[in-house]
Amino acid sequence: MWYQAKRYAGRTRTVKGRVKGTKYASASKGRPTFLNIGRKYPNRSRFTVVIWGKHRAAFPSRPEVMYRGKKVLATGRIRMYRGSAQMFIRSPSKLRIID
Repeated sequence: MWYQAKRYAGRTRTVKGRVKGTKYASASKGRPTFLNIGRKYPNRSRFTVVIWGKHRAAFPSRPEVMYRGKKVLATGRIRMYRGSAQMFIRSPSKLRIID
């Protein structure tokens, strides 16, 4: 589950949870898309999936719309950033909608 992700920082795991908030930061460096799971930004206990702009074309539609409100399974290496757990996703095969 998303709230246990911090325990596995540095490891590759599958994280499950509902996307509570999304943002495509098109004007920011790297043009990231943020999918906040479990809690909305800025709550530090959230788990965030980051899709960098160079990987957006791999997704069939805009990730910030496609995954909003959906329960997902995200698979990848868990990292810590400013006290929150996150994961970089490059492909929709690593981010599946399960409901």
